[in-house]
Amino acid sequence: MARPRIHDLPKNLYFSKLSYRYKMADGKEVYLGRDKEAALRFALHANLHRNNGYTKRPASVRQKLKQLFSEEDILSLGRPYSPSVGIYFLIHEDRVVYVGQSVNCEGRIHAHTTGVEQKMFDSYHIIGCAAHKLDELEALYIQKLRPPLNAVESGKKHLV
Repeated sequence: MARPRIHDLPKNLYFSKLSYRYKMADGKEVYLGRDKEAALRFALHANLHRNNGYTKRPASVRQKLKQLFSEEDILSLGRPYSPSVGIYFLIHEDRVVYVGQSVNCEGRIHAHTTGVEQKMFDSYHIIGCAAHKLDELEALYIQKLRPPLNAVESGKKHLV
């Protein structure tokens, strides 16, 4: 009995029981979870290997090049870049330890992992907002959450 297919999925990728599954060449199925983008990447890569006669140890550079994604595959999976403007929260052990703002949150968060601004955190969250609202929203979140790494400075408009 054939499985129902969603029209935009690559060959051998199925959506079943609220999750994505990939049917291997030997008939076994691989559970891929609910993330459609990750399932698509897996299926495109697996189909590429299947179509090019995948070998575990490529004998030459030419064979290795055949196993790479094509430009069309890369372009189809590309996402538009836009720096995220907003308020970011550094989280450590299930607690917000720092609140910050930036017009490029990912770059700013990376800056907190090195140098004199290094902060201890294991995850982060970003709330997007308009650039003209950054100061106000950051101050409100600092006042509400009182994160321990936001320093008390008497000259600033927000005190912790």
